[in-house]
Amino acid sequence: MRLRVSEIPQAATNMPIIYTRSGVDGGWVLSGLCGLVEQQNSFVINSEWKGTYMPLAMQTHPFYLIKSDAENTEYAIGINDNSEDFDTENGEPIFDDKGAPSLLLSRSKAKLEADIKYSMETHQFTQKLDALNLLKAVDLTVQFASSGMQKFQGIYIIDESRLKLLSDEQLLELNQLGYLIPIHAMLISLYQLNSL
Repeated sequence: MRLRVSEIPQAATNMPIIYTRSGVDGGWVLSGLCGLVEQQNSFVINSEWKGTYMPLAMQTHPFYLIKSDAENTEYAIGINDNSEDFDTENGEPIFDDKGAPSLLLSRSKAKLEADIKYSMETHQFTQKLDALNLLKAVDLTVQFASSGMQKFQGIYIIDESRLKLLSDEQLLELNQLGYLIPIHAMLISLYQLNSL
């Protein structure tokens, strides 16, 4: 599940936090690992989220922001009407009886607008990790009790040995940028693999 750098400390209490490469543009994608079996989410039981932290991507689903037009910096809210979370018969309304945005839509809009800032912060964080060569590729081999071993590739984690080699000046800069806490939280989050 996609994460933002501001979510790392909370998400680390639930799930391993990793980087992968986007299949679209090859860019870095910060994610929380929610399962080890395709189409299975270890935090969803009987269609309910059971994690103690719910990522922002879930809090705003099925809404998303789209640019109003190419020359404008304004955004409009889109909705994935193919999502199982969108229903025209049941659930919370998007608009009230007068056509004004409902509380649900207003809250989602505020979170989506804040996510623009969080997205930029995540990009800057990722650029710094990449510039300091703090991301390393790992192969994850999982032994399943019933179906044998499975190997996962394309996973990147914080390179702890490289982190220890950074200069005092580099560590001070990471601290001043507020990056040391998320870096250490990512390292600690890897212990959550056992719970998956």
